Amino acid sequence: MIDYVGSILSSSRGLGMVINCAVTATSDASLERLLLVSIRRFLIDEAKATPVGRLRRRLRTLLAKDSRFVSADRLLAGEEGWTVPENGDAVWDGDVTELTRLTSSVQVATIDRLNTAGPTPAAARHSLVTMSYEAVARAVGAIRAQLLARFLHERFQLDAAGPSANADGSSSTPVLSVDPDDEVAVLARRIYDDLSAEDVTILAAEAAAAESAPTSPRDALFSRLRPYAGSETGRDAVNLVIRWCAFGADAS
Repeated sequence: MIDYVGSILSSSRGLGMVINCAVTATSDASLERLLLVSIRRFLIDEAKATPVGRLRRRLRTLLAKDSRFVSADRLLAGEEGWTVPENGDAVWDGDVTELTRLTSSVQVATIDRLNTAGPTPAAARHSLVTMSYEAVARAVGAIRAQLLARFLHERFQLDAAGPSANADGSSSTPVLSVDPDDEVAVLARRIYDDLSAEDVTILAAEAAAAESAPTSPRDALFSRLRPYAGSETGRDAVNLVIRWCAFGADAS
């Protein structure tokens, strides 16, 4: 773990984080507190950027809109989770393997791909919500959101589900269809629409290799985006914009 934290602090983003903490700190003790908070936020952001983290956020939107589900945050001491009214205050303590066994007889449509922006397609939404309900109901207890997302990610083999391809094998250009109820996507679209072609190129390069972008335009662009870093929604929106730029999204 120490080596991993060291690799974070030695990265380009980590060095900026350290400098920002050093400038803000008023004492050695405050510097230590700022660094611990910054590292924790870094790890949270990194977790959200993983496929399972993105699926967990997707489920947060989908399950909250389904009246069969109840937030289990209270039962899990503040940790995000889901249950159904029939489970009462019970908490499930099994793992992904056990959850897979419990739901082995559940039949739902496969998921060929999951979009990276906009509302979840109806067929995929039905499969995710149905499997989530069966998992929570059969577990007879509240399930942590991260565990549920890991289970669904493995159950639908989402690592193998990529963007759709054209007949010649090339990837289709994603179209930015934004769910008006998704505040991150709405803010991301507003940021994206304000980008120039050069900005998009820089962010696309940043997604692949941060140091490949020209220094001056890159620094100017980051200065424009820095105000969004003040909130979780803003940070998530900027990360989503970077993914759109990397995909060469069609904003028409």
